[in-house]
Amino acid sequence: MIQDDPFRAYDEAFEAWRAKQPGSKFSEFSLRRIINGLRKGRVHDTLGSNLSGEESWAESGRSMFETILAMHPLPANARVCDYGCGSLRVTSHFIRRQDRLCVFALDAVTDFMKIGKELLGEHVLQEKLPRFGVISARLENAAAFRPDLVYATSVARHVHPEEKPDFIDAMRRIAGKPGSVAIFDAYVADKETRFARSGWAWPLNFYLDAMAPLKLIGSKELGSGVTGWDVHRTLLAFQR
Repeated sequence: MIQDDPFRAYDEAFEAWRAKQPGSKFSEFSLRRIINGLRKGRVHDTLGSNLSGEESWAESGRSMFETILAMHPLPANARVCDYGCGSLRVTSHFIRRQDRLCVFALDAVTDFMKIGKELLGEHVLQEKLPRFGVISARLENAAAFRPDLVYATSVARHVHPEEKPDFIDAMRRIAGKPGSVAIFDAYVADKETRFARSGWAWPLNFYLDAMAPLKLIGSKELGSGVTGWDVHRTLLAFQR
């Protein structure tokens, strides 16, 4: 059972919001709150230009970029898709590294991508011509792009249980080409565990079963988990 008591107030706010907008998703509720916070100048761990911590936007995604490449080295002409690109912290490094027209970035909303594009600069965008799109409208285009690698960073842990099948399906569909690799960081636990207002961990076997027919080809534990919770942030790599 999900440990939801500590997050009751947040869930009640979501249900009240959804009652006014039937059919709306938890992700939409959470993203709207983040966007409103950024507009008020609040800092965020991974989104926007005003990040918490000491690293600048330009450097904040470098470690994950290098970790992904170490797990699955790619030539410069390989096609790469970022699912849930946010404000392009990680995407920007792939855009600079990969050849022209080799990067496709998707996110649930355009707000964060707009911030990332401004930070990346028009010169780089014109030189590399990455593609951008909203997931709800461009998922099929991303699958048709037939990337060699699709990755999602700081996404899986935020996916509400109701939306988990959509995330898994998207990763499998985009990694549809034989040999294509899907990499994402997830919080892993012995049982389904909610550890934050928008944070869930799942057993490793859940991901192994859900990602089939893609097979696990690598994993790497990242960081020290979450204080007070027996969950472990892990980078998982699957290949078709």
